[in-house]
Amino acid sequence: MRSGIFAAVATIVLLGPTLVGATDYSSAGYIVRDPVLGQGGTQHSTSAGYQVRGVVGDLAIGEGTSATYQLRGGSQPYDETAPIDGVVRDGAGVDSDEQAGMTQLDANWLSYSDPESGIGSYEYQLARTIDTFYWNAGTSSWAASVTWNNAGLTTSVALTHANLALRTGTDYYFCVRAINNAGIASTGVCSDGLVVLPSATLDLSTALVTLPAMALGGTTDATATMTATVVTNAAQGYVLYASKSAAFANLTNPTATFTDVSGACLTSGSVWPGGGFFGVTSSDTVVGTNKFLSATRYCGLPTTDDPAVSGIAVAERAVTPEVTGGSVTDVHTITYRAAITSTTLAGAYQTEALFALWPRF
Repeated sequence: MRSGIFAAVATIVLLGPTLVGATDYSSAGYIVRDPVLGQGGTQHSTSAGYQVRGVVGDLAIGEGTSATYQLRGGSQPYDETAPIDGVVRDGAGVDSDEQAGMTQLDANWLSYSDPESGIGSYEYQLARTIDTFYWNAGTSSWAASVTWNNAGLTTSVALTHANLALRTGTDYYFCVRAINNAGIASTGVCSDGLVVLPSATLDLSTALVTLPAMALGGTTDATATMTATVVTNAAQGYVLYASKSAAFANLTNPTATFTDVSGACLTSGSVWPGGGFFGVTSSDTVVGTNKFLSATRYCGLPTTDDPAVSGIAVAERAVTPEVTGGSVTDVHTITYRAAITSTTLAGAYQTEALFALWPRF
């Protein structure tokens, strides 16, 4: 590494291709000894004690008239090499591969260097894999064009803008490059990426569903209602499947049970088949259809211990719009209905409700 320090009032006159020397100001604490400068291109001095390299116009500070340039004050190091890249880490400290939060992204970097002219600033780039878009800090938005954002001389960044719209199921990468005091940028390196951890919880108001007592000549239909609360950050929503562990059984005589509605679903105002039938309904539009007709139609509920495989969809959050920037909370109302007939034992009936939540991260 070689650098030059220019005296306050040194003047070098260039006449066409002619090269001339400059005054030695070493007695004033400067080393300006016999530099050789040329107009255009890169020139080298013949002095063993000092070198000035570069285009004169790049080195000149102040005004120049005709072929006269004034070099004054401070130092003008020579540097034609890029800075040396370091390491980029996801997160605010040690490298992180995942995070639970959906409102902020952090990155930090270290070990960048430039032994010639030093580092003047850093620039960062944030990309996501879902659509290969880049974060533009100037417009606070994602865009298809590659964008480098100025970070000054700080070695970390914390992004919190709502438009980040962080989502599960995609990777986020930070890339950083350094720019030295000669204006040369490094190639840049990237982090190994970070993902937002998926989360989903399901809370049931009850596990046992009890249909109140029914009797011929009295109450022949009965309903029981429960709620299923879903909290999730799943980007593309979810489907909630339901089943029951066994047929609804009479609490007094468990051998007396209800038969599920089979085939087409029944509306609540229709005449239900004889023999005691049971069905379940939900207010949700499920998997692209309104099979329950806004909670006015009841469908059979399979008896299985694996509702995700053999159950029926009773609630859904659609794929679009996507869930971004945080979690959502949905409360679904599930209603069970049975009709007693002359061949069904009177009384209350009960079963265990089973659910499986299938998030789409």
